[in-house]
Amino acid sequence: MTQSGLDVTLFYLINGLHGRLLDPVVVFWSSPPMYAIPIAILLFTKDRKAALIALFAAMASFAVADWGGNLLKHLIERPRPCHVLPDVKLLAGCSDSYSMPSNHTTDISAVATAIFLLTKSRLRYLMIPAVLMIAFSRVYMGVHYPTDLLGGAVVGAAAGVAISYYFKWAMRKGTLRGAMIIFLTGMTLFRVYYILNGNLELSGDEAHYWEWSRRLDVSYYSKGPLIAYIIRLGTMLFGNTELGVRFFAPLMSLGGSLILYRLGSLLYDEETGIYSAIVFQLIPLFSAFGVIMTIDAPFTFLWIASLLVFYRAVSLKRLPEWLLLGFFVGLGILAKFTMAFFMLSVLLFLIASKDDRGELLSPRPYLGLFVSLLMMVPMVLWNIDHNWVTFRHNLNHADLEAGFRVSLPSLAEFVGSQVGAVTPLLFLTMLYALVKTRKEDRFSFWFAMPTLVFFLLKSIQAKVQANWAMTGYITGIFAFSQVYMKDIRYESAGKKALAVSTLLMLALVSAVSFYPQLIRLPLKLDPSARLRGWKAAAHEADLSLPPPPYFVFSDNYQLSSELAFYMKGHPVTYCANTGRRFNQYDLWPGFEGLKHQNALFVKIGDSGMPGELKEAFARCDKKPYTVYEKNRPLRSYSIFTCYDFKGMKEDNKAHSY
Repeated sequence: MTQSGLDVTLFYLINGLHGRLLDPVVVFWSSPPMYAIPIAILLFTKDRKAALIALFAAMASFAVADWGGNLLKHLIERPRPCHVLPDVKLLAGCSDSYSMPSNHTTDISAVATAIFLLTKSRLRYLMIPAVLMIAFSRVYMGVHYPTDLLGGAVVGAAAGVAISYYFKWAMRKGTLRGAMIIFLTGMTLFRVYYILNGNLELSGDEAHYWEWSRRLDVSYYSKGPLIAYIIRLGTMLFGNTELGVRFFAPLMSLGGSLILYRLGSLLYDEETGIYSAIVFQLIPLFSAFGVIMTIDAPFTFLWIASLLVFYRAVSLKRLPEWLLLGFFVGLGILAKFTMAFFMLSVLLFLIASKDDRGELLSPRPYLGLFVSLLMMVPMVLWNIDHNWVTFRHNLNHADLEAGFRVSLPSLAEFVGSQVGAVTPLLFLTMLYALVKTRKEDRFSFWFAMPTLVFFLLKSIQAKVQANWAMTGYITGIFAFSQVYMKDIRYESAGKKALAVSTLLMLALVSAVSFYPQLIRLPLKLDPSARLRGWKAAAHEADLSLPPPPYFVFSDNYQLSSELAFYMKGHPVTYCANTGRRFNQYDLWPGFEGLKHQNALFVKIGDSGMPGELKEAFARCDKKPYTVYEKNRPLRSYSIFTCYDFKGMKEDNKAHSY
């Protein structure tokens, strides 16, 4: 974007006002301490409720305006005056970021607008000179044009007006319900922002499911097809990008909270529903699935949706609700096979409930079950054609061939993983609440305990992944909200302290899971480290490509998928079998027809090329590569540029599933 002569003239007029006395004053105006002005205004506002609402609205306005300003910067791409104009008097570093709009002006204008609209204190008028001083300082310091300030003021004011009126609308719904609406909206927008601007790349499984979405089928090696179709829809909307892959994750997380609110209100009361919707968003185990698109994101949503449909089915005792339940449970099975535990919980609930036991004598539940089974038919037929590979994999994954044994380490590891996944305080209070309310709240109990107890017992026999029992905590949220959150203002000081401490621990752990650098976790203890370093490796792989024609492959399905996603042009990749277990790549076309092509082989770790692969090429040149984060080695790779592929033996298929 070019700038007008008037814009340049005004810039030099303001930038030329420098003086030894004025310089430090203007630099101070542009510094973070200037944001003490809105804080002071809110502290001295007599209406404490209005001040608190204004504080949260100002924070939300700041975030939205800053996000919008950054988007506009990259759309307009206007260079800063200190980069293009001569004789600029510079009082700060000349940033490499673009100039239009000024984010300082954008942010303070958003904060000022929110405070001005949501408080009635006369002190709010101090925001006007605060905005003017910060805006003036940006031109005076040589880093923005005057029109950058105007653009920032417009964007900031628009964000402040929109957020303020949204807050007013939400609060008219009632204080608690309004707070829930604002919180859920904020969390959803934050997750979208985080997907776009955070430092988490696709996990290996996400990238692999994206590979599935490029080859749609009725089933896959390890799972049903639902995740592939959801990702395909997202990438149709937003392209083969991280947002495209993950777009529906924050929406399903929001939908889960809204359904919990509705179901909690129907089963118990609105207050329980509100607290349940909020707590669900804060639990680290579920919070992650609002950003990361693995099978657990749709699976969790469908479990929650099925809870609401089941409640309506047993309440209304009508066939359409039971058929709809069968549809949702069937979809859940197409996402993750542990949806079968929902059927078990339905059976146990009906047996335990005197009022609803008669449904077992009705054809309605069995017709619903028939719908679920009918939805599995294409997946079963696919497995018949593929040697029952999905069922073989899941039986192997469950470690059933090991037979009965007692493994105390796996039991301890499972319990520890559950405590970590939901935080220690919520884990203990939730279990206590489920047991305490088991007689009057059979719904929460029977949709939680069967899953939790099963996987607890399973962990005695073999290793159980932390997320396998996750749905057992969903109705546990209702029990926790009933016992610890409902009417909290009337509870004892000790109970209040426990409830508040539980929520604060949830919020803190969730914050660290999004930004692990807050506590600088060692990389070995940082689970998010698995979602970084792939893009850099793919870029290095692009720089190491041999002359065409060539193909790209690895011996690890996750790395093959990451290379397919992050390398230029999203190439078709392959996964060589060097003694690994079976995976989806073995069901797709392999290395046949690639003879005499060159290749790029990438392996995790600094090691040599496996002998059988080395023999398949005339020559392979190795380049070790390590991804660093703040001088810490994140992950090492071995990149081999290979020439003249001779072909590989076909008897090298995996026998382990």
